[in-house]
Amino acid sequence: YIQNMMSLATSSILKEYQLSPHDIIYLKGKTRLLHYHSIKEKEKEEENNSKPLLIIYAPINRFHIMDLNPKRSVVRNLLSNGLDVYLLDLGYPTKEDDKLSLNDYIDYVKDAVQTILKKEKEEQQGQRQENKKISILGYCWGGILALIYTALEATKTTQSDDDNNNTVKSLALMATPVDFSKENTILAKWSKAVNIDKMIHEFGDMNGQILDLAFAMRNPPRYTFDKYFKLFKKLYDKEFVNTFIDVERWLYDTPPVPGNLHRQIINNCYKDNLLITNKMKVDDNYIDLRNITVPLLIIDAEKDDLVTTESAIAVSDYVSSNEKDFLKSPGGHVALCISDNAHEKLWPKAAKWIQSK
Repeated sequence: YIQNMMSLATSSILKEYQLSPHDIIYLKGKTRLLHYHSIKEKEKEEENNSKPLLIIYAPINRFHIMDLNPKRSVVRNLLSNGLDVYLLDLGYPTKEDDKLSLNDYIDYVKDAVQTILKKEKEEQQGQRQENKKISILGYCWGGILALIYTALEATKTTQSDDDNNNTVKSLALMATPVDFSKENTILAKWSKAVNIDKMIHEFGDMNGQILDLAFAMRNPPRYTFDKYFKLFKKLYDKEFVNTFIDVERWLYDTPPVPGNLHRQIINNCYKDNLLITNKMKVDDNYIDLRNITVPLLIIDAEKDDLVTTESAIAVSDYVSSNEKDFLKSPGGHVALCISDNAHEKLWPKAAKWIQSK
């Protein structure tokens, strides 16, 4: 049914993703690290002084929603506001990746950070060496990965009593669930109710089309009929139609989620809420959010029906950061990436916040 609806929406316009120019500077398995080219021509010194930002996208759907097209691109917005943007693409897993776990994904983040730091150091050769750190922006489950990595880095710093060991300069969490006792969305309730161990044992992974169906069924009239009526009403608006097709193409290009990873997040977070009680483990290390002291920015969507606001902002109660800031935007989970309001107001403010750290 979903494939038929997608065919109806895209039969007249087949388009490739219009990604911003970038280089792939790290590749491991299906995972890639993208380094985006600066939009504006800059002097070399200015380029070296730009703040590196690592975007960690979620292992659900593809990262393209962050760089949908030239007029609806969070990446381009951040670039135009002077940031040096990197993005961790977690790829399109296949059956051979079913055994990948949360440990593997945190290792991908570690590798990405070290790759960026190495590149930054090489570009500083012949100049005054600075101990550069990286700002991180995590989106949804990518925010969970960012939060876990930051907590582990903070723990390492605490144990060595040397701030130079910490690679994180600031942390921004975009529509990221943290306190799952406050997650009351339909998908969260389903996640808590389903026997995920039995499901993963049977199928090996979380099938992408099952996820597509779940996303649609959280509000069938809205996500299977209403949006197409809106499309037909605005067929005269070329930009709207192009963005609609781009979003639909992204929405129904959902890769499977490796079974071990999906099982860990559902059981440890949604069901047992271990993240906020500091009982969740990665590589035999407990994740202690209390050790996080870097500046924290929470980005929330007012009408998000995938992540509850109360769950997202609760992270401020569990970290030790002295600086905690909050940005919100009207609209839903995806509107954070594509709405006019987000691009005109939210992302310039977020970029300014990151630049100031």
